[in-house]
Amino acid sequence: MFATQTPSTATATATPPRIPSGVASATAAQQTFRRVLDALARPGQVQQLASDPSLSSATFADQPHLAWPATLLLMLVDHEVSLAVAGVAGGEALETVVRRRTRVATATPEAADTVVCDGGALTPELVTALKRGSLEYPDDGATLLVLTDDLTTATAGAPTATLSGPGIDGAIRVSLPGLDPDILAAREDAIALYPMGIDILLLDRAGRLLGLPRTTVVTLGSQPASPATAISRKEA
Repeated sequence: MFATQTPSTATATATPPRIPSGVASATAAQQTFRRVLDALARPGQVQQLASDPSLSSATFADQPHLAWPATLLLMLVDHEVSLAVAGVAGGEALETVVRRRTRVATATPEAADTVVCDGGALTPELVTALKRGSLEYPDDGATLLVLTDDLTTATAGAPTATLSGPGIDGAIRVSLPGLDPDILAAREDAIALYPMGIDILLLDRAGRLLGLPRTTVVTLGSQPASPATAISRKEA
């Protein structure tokens, strides 16, 4: 599963991806692969996806912004992993396109390797229920793709957080639309037993991507991360 490449190892161990049948060309696949690696290797830095020319405007006529998660999923998944789409308007069409072109298996959010959810529908219960892998196979932890409106402007109600950890020079201040304090608390629970945990990708309607891997410490306001969380990251 792709999401297991964490910031501390992704850049060093990345290899050219196998090109799934759903991706238009080797160039498109390489561009998407690189943007996802950059997002996970440099948490908090927004990356711009390139559009996939194999996804015509008619593919998602009613929700054209779904071409962006489709572009990403056509790179992330294949017949060896599982996918769940939850709380996404037009999610059935998204799932159908990705499933037909990659033969990915569908599963419940609790069992899926990759889970897609709209930020407005995301709940702490869903986050805590995601697969976390095991000490022997932490790579089995889920990737959560959260769809949001805009990553470049502050969104009303979206928490502003300080990120630190591998891939970040000191600390970086970011807005995290779709991830309210309760969601972030659920994430802390999900990554408490590092290297087990989950990785999060935020994707907006313009194809902008932000990574929040399990190695990243998120601090809201002046409240420090819990000692257990901070220690687990330093040992990464």
